[in-house]
Amino acid sequence: MELLTICFLLFTLENFPLPFEIVVLSILGVVCFYGATASLTNCMFGKDLLVMGPPLLTDRPQEKPICIFISNLEQLRAAAPPISPLLWEFMENVYPGGIGCIIQKGEWLKKLGVGAGYSRVGTQDSIMIRVPDLTVLVHLIDMTGPLAITSANPSGEVDSTHHDMVISRLGHKLEGVLCDGESDEVVASTVVNCTKIDESGITIVREGCIPAGKVMQIFERVKNRVV
Repeated sequence: MELLTICFLLFTLENFPLPFEIVVLSILGVVCFYGATASLTNCMFGKDLLVMGPPLLTDRPQEKPICIFISNLEQLRAAAPPISPLLWEFMENVYPGGIGCIIQKGEWLKKLGVGAGYSRVGTQDSIMIRVPDLTVLVHLIDMTGPLAITSANPSGEVDSTHHDMVISRLGHKLEGVLCDGESDEVVASTVVNCTKIDESGITIVREGCIPAGKVMQIFERVKNRVV
């Protein structure tokens, strides 16, 4: 992209030799043709038959990892992650609800059904797992299995609290919306880093609907019981 920008700038200033102009325009034409063909082909067949790079512009920044929602801890146990007794006990005490636990990522995650999306969820080393306490969502996850979840609003904007808000903001990009009335979850979830829970305890990454003090009280109670 930088090379094309420089070439177009030189072309605008009329300082671009004709042979180079032909070469650059030819390369640009090939790239555009391949991009259009790959996009159309992948869209028609529903899978990546022709390789394409990551989009230049996205609605969700890369620094905001996508998390995984499960309906209960049994779904997580079925994937057999290498989780310590302390972490299991902690999660059993904070789920379901407005707390998300960041744990170590690994090959076990593919057993949850992420497949080729493994590199697109979480970070390179970790993934946030949450068990919601919303009946309709839990029932959906029971039927579909674990789901990769993002917030239902454009990045940087306030959270959507009603399906009408989701439809008005994102309806043109969605195939369907599961309506369950107005959400009472008007504050983001509390995010807890549990990747070093056995060595140095937990850390609060983001304080949300569950106060940090309450989370730490739960952890201390669990730690004293397990240890």
